[in-house]
Amino acid sequence: MKYLITGAPGVGKTTLCKKVLEELQKAGVACQGFITEEVRNPETRSREGFDLISLDGRIHVPLARIGYPGPKVGRYGVCIDDFERSALPLIDAMHAENKDGSVVILDEIGKMELCSERFEPRALRVLTGDRPCLATIAKNGGGFIAAAKKLAGIELVEVTPSNRDKLVSEIALNLCRDS
Repeated sequence: MKYLITGAPGVGKTTLCKKVLEELQKAGVACQGFITEEVRNPETRSREGFDLISLDGRIHVPLARIGYPGPKVGRYGVCIDDFERSALPLIDAMHAENKDGSVVILDEIGKMELCSERFEPRALRVLTGDRPCLATIAKNGGGFIAAAKKLAGIELVEVTPSNRDKLVSEIALNLCRDS
């Protein structure tokens, strides 16, 4: 099963991924991939950017920051070099290993990540490959974002405040079955 999780910004897509990851790990299911986390100013609590973190914790790099000179998504400059040096080899290694019984988690397939032209073919390979997958994707967007939502074998799920808690067990159970 391949899940694409979408929803409004801040609705809990990354939190859902983390909770599903916890359930899969409790069940002994191997997981590979990455998540993105907000970076907040410790004093003002205002959002300053996003980091990319591999599930094994070995990679932790900036994805985007306010004031960064890279391509802009909203008020954030995307740290393309850091992203491509870390996320792309991680995805390539997952593909090369092709661990049976493992689940791929990509948080997120979004406008920041897609600033890297080299990311799109790798995300497509994950979404059309043989392994079960849980990925978050921007709610709005054309191009690859729109096309990915229409791929065969994709279960597109919109997270809302009213369904986000029950989705954790449902998605984890289905991914456990498929791994």
